[in-house]
Amino acid sequence: MKSINLAQSISLAFTEAVRQQLSRQIGLSPELIERVVAHAAPVLIAALMAGATTPEGAATEFSTLRSAESNARIAEELAHIVTTVAGIKDLEASGDSLIARATGRRIAVLSDQIAGQAGVPPQASHVLSGMVGAVLFGMLKHHVLIEQGEVEQLPALLDAQLPAIAGYVTDGVARSLGFDHAANFNDSISARLDALTSRAAPQAPTLTNGAAVDAMVATPPAVAASTPRRQSSPKWVWPLFATLALVLAAVFAYVQLHPTQADAAAAASSERPVAARTRAASGVAPEPAASPSAALSAVAAPALPVSSVSSVSAAAASATPAAVVSSDAVAAASSPVVSAATTNSQLAFRVDRTGVPQLMAVVGSDAEKQQLVDALTRKFGAGRFTSDVTVEARTAPAEWLGHMDDLLLLMTLPRAEARIDGRRMELGGAATSEALGWRERLQREFGSSWDIAAFNADRTVLAATDAFLRAMTRLTDAGSPCTATEVAKVLNLQVVNFAKSSGHVPSSARENLSVTAQLMKACANRAQPMRFDIAVFSDNVGEPRANLQLSQKRADAVRAFLVDAGAPANLLDAKGYGAARPVTTNLVASGRFANRRVEFVPAAS
Repeated sequence: MKSINLAQSISLAFTEAVRQQLSRQIGLSPELIERVVAHAAPVLIAALMAGATTPEGAATEFSTLRSAESNARIAEELAHIVTTVAGIKDLEASGDSLIARATGRRIAVLSDQIAGQAGVPPQASHVLSGMVGAVLFGMLKHHVLIEQGEVEQLPALLDAQLPAIAGYVTDGVARSLGFDHAANFNDSISARLDALTSRAAPQAPTLTNGAAVDAMVATPPAVAASTPRRQSSPKWVWPLFATLALVLAAVFAYVQLHPTQADAAAAASSERPVAARTRAASGVAPEPAASPSAALSAVAAPALPVSSVSSVSAAAASATPAAVVSSDAVAAASSPVVSAATTNSQLAFRVDRTGVPQLMAVVGSDAEKQQLVDALTRKFGAGRFTSDVTVEARTAPAEWLGHMDDLLLLMTLPRAEARIDGRRMELGGAATSEALGWRERLQREFGSSWDIAAFNADRTVLAATDAFLRAMTRLTDAGSPCTATEVAKVLNLQVVNFAKSSGHVPSSARENLSVTAQLMKACANRAQPMRFDIAVFSDNVGEPRANLQLSQKRADAVRAFLVDAGAPANLLDAKGYGAARPVTTNLVASGRFANRRVEFVPAAS
């Protein structure tokens, strides 16, 4: 992998126009902003160098820079991002998060040192250092993707930065990074990185599901271009393939290098498919209300490795336009079931801060409903809980009723949340505390046949991104990806996970939306335009009018981003619906996450 002067690249990204815009937004002169950037870049690079001196540290940094949060297009998008306060805040938060995840250090510790060097207030230094951190990771991601770099090459790439950053590593910075003084850092860091580089690196994992895009990710472009294909795609879709390959490479690297408890459980059991976020590919007109079991089933399952996720895109490709892509629907494609008409029993509950549980359940018989209500009454007393229990025919027996003692104990924990779908259980709120150990305890009591995990929005977003990109690749590879009803099924796999109360398109969604815009532009250029309504929904937290306004703001933001990325403006309409038409319960975090959604709905031409 070729070297790159990261500090210089970061400084060049903060052009005069960017510094002028930042000056208007944060009240610091362009000259001071330039000075902070000039000091922050070397200090943050030094932090990465210090963290990459062990195999584990290098792997963590590599997976972080390849994650969805790291924006490989940051250099070209920076001028647009800094035009709003919300964009600046999002960029600062992203940089803070990336540095903390990669190095285990909060950026505030380093920004205090930067403030002293640059002679600016600590708060201003913190904001700009966070932004520099986001730019640093974006630059690294872009370089690694272009060069097809591997994790074992990262220490050498960082070692090459020493001549450019050594003069900015003061004694204070060195101590913040775990060194005795600046000379100790400058004299020893190269030897530590060289020692790691010289070790034999394990072979990089590859994807083996045979899809064309997998070959593009695992094989250099020259090789991929010569690989025989059963069906040649039109030349006009190849720019999409290039983008998809780059983004999939990042997703794959993140999943492989960021194992979780859910991944460990998956490795020990048969492969279970994963649903991304709940998606409805139908129109926005009012529909008959979904049954309680369908609503509860729509909550996304815990994210599993990429090898599992491919089943999601297959399900999307065969779904009917009005289908809701749910974890149960996906599981049905690869898992044996008792009967095609049998659905899982469901349970979801949330405990308020005073210890009063609120519960929703779907069971198969009046006897099971009575058993549940009786258990709740014995534990909490009449009137000390609220429940909405529905009996639906063809619902499988509620195996969780045999573990009510454990569940009732969890229901005494203020702010705990849980949701059960068949033999899958997701924990939320206070139930996810590692100190309390509820996941381990419930796994032990329920047994190895149960899949119990904490809901993780980041992992769900990552799984959704992978499902979307794989489905998009299959769509473009088919040679005629301009049928709006089919395209909508794929577009509705992606997740636009807005920050709380934010109407600014998050960095994690920008690459997916850019791919969407490129496809719409390509189809329009071929006289096959696709018109979509962008429908945005919220959960039910907060005042209804505020939710309606926020959902409209988000719909407008998605439309504006797509238009800026090349989608024809006359083919897109945007409307926010607030908390209307929830696809699942709002009782639990995963349900609220699913209800906060963006849907692409084919519109009449």
